[in-house]
Amino acid sequence: MKTKDKKYIILAIFVIIVLLLIALLIYPTLKDIKNSYEEVLSNKGKVISVDKEVKELDNFVRNYKNYEPDLKKLDRLFIDPKNPIDFIKFLEKIALDSDVKIDINLVQSEKKETASFQVHIQGDFLNALKFSERMEKSPYLDRIQSLTMQKLIKKEETSPNQVGANFSLEIIAKSPSQ
Repeated sequence: MKTKDKKYIILAIFVIIVLLLIALLIYPTLKDIKNSYEEVLSNKGKVISVDKEVKELDNFVRNYKNYEPDLKKLDRLFIDPKNPIDFIKFLEKIALDSDVKIDINLVQSEKKETASFQVHIQGDFLNALKFSERMEKSPYLDRIQSLTMQKLIKKEETSPNQVGANFSLEIIAKSPSQ
């Protein structure tokens, strides 16, 4: 074989070896480096996010005394479904202020996050409306699901504008963890 042919064969073998090295060693290494770099960037973003959350939490802890009155006000928006005495007292107070008679019944609620009540009031029509308006403006997170109102049959002891009203109320309750 000629030396020139040997040189071309050696050169071709060398080129093939270099290409194989690039394909089998260098390219996968560069790809791994790129993936590792992207993972580091992703982790850096997570670290920055966690750092920001920690700073926000520290800020909240430092300013908790300032937030505490508002958090207590917020807590009063919810009722304790196992002990709704404060809400019942509230209903009795607005009934007294509205000059209506009231009958309150706690109803088993299907939803765990709410408490349901059936409230029956009896009194003058305008006073019943006043009671309804105060219920709408109550400090509790409530919803009047249904309201039925009917004129009471005139008896000697009732005034001509006497009505009976039935409210079906749904009140947002505190979660058991609160």
